[in-house]
Amino acid sequence: SSSSSSSSSSSSGSRVQRRFSALAPLTDVFDWIDVALADADDDGGGGGGGRADNGDDHEGTYALVSNFPRRTYTRSSESLRDAGLSRQVTLFVSVLADSSDDDDD
Repeated sequence: SSSSSSSSSSSSGSRVQRRFSALAPLTDVFDWIDVALADADDDGGGGGGGRADNGDDHEGTYALVSNFPRRTYTRSSESLRDAGLSRQVTLFVSVLADSSDDDDD
């Protein structure tokens, strides 16, 4: 069985690394990053929300980006192999624009 190694860097500069099966869905990487971001929030003294056991607070707030070839990945059930991530790759966390700015006064 083949595997894919994924390393991810966030906008804060922190780096995390993990190996996934090439047949794993891309959602597995997103779920792992959700939890890593939640853990980083807790370690950073974010006021202790107590929700670090899951990453629901970060779901939909970021995309993953590779440098070469430049490609943006969003949460999907596509396998890592089908997404072109079947070898060692570094992905960067790209924070998405906040869509909650709907002030219609």
